[in-house]
Amino acid sequence: MLQLLNANGGVIGPVVDVSNDVVARSVRVALDVGGYLALVDVRPDLWMGNTQTLEVLFAANDCTGAAYIAAGDSGGAMVPLTVAAGSVPGSQVLYVADNTVATQSLPIASKMTNSTPSCFVYTSPDTTSNLLPVVATLDLATLGPGPFRVVRP
Repeated sequence: MLQLLNANGGVIGPVVDVSNDVVARSVRVALDVGGYLALVDVRPDLWMGNTQTLEVLFAANDCTGAAYIAAGDSGGAMVPLTVAAGSVPGSQVLYVADNTVATQSLPIASKMTNSTPSCFVYTSPDTTSNLLPVVATLDLATLGPGPFRVVRP
């Protein structure tokens, strides 16, 4: 099985999938985050997550407190959803949502994304459906610096 290494050669985890484009621009790695299986897409220099929107949503207007990840139109998911919030390598946090509970509809006042380095505040809260609660987080800097690379052990 392939492994993902950090820039110092430290093993981060097993690679479970490779993007299907001609030149692999991302891989999916399996991590244990607070006892949850987290499948996370990662590029050579940036952690992504495994959702289409790559957003972490908050009821509070300052990106604090209870956090949620949208499960999409189908609701639920086979594995925990993950989002690596923050666009600055070395300062990203991985959020992991519980896929075993029923989805919720809640008013959302702020969000963090994979493409912005700070909190985005909505002018008025907007009720969002199919939300799963975040149950674990991981400071991705603890896994070592990029650029990341894939090796065969």
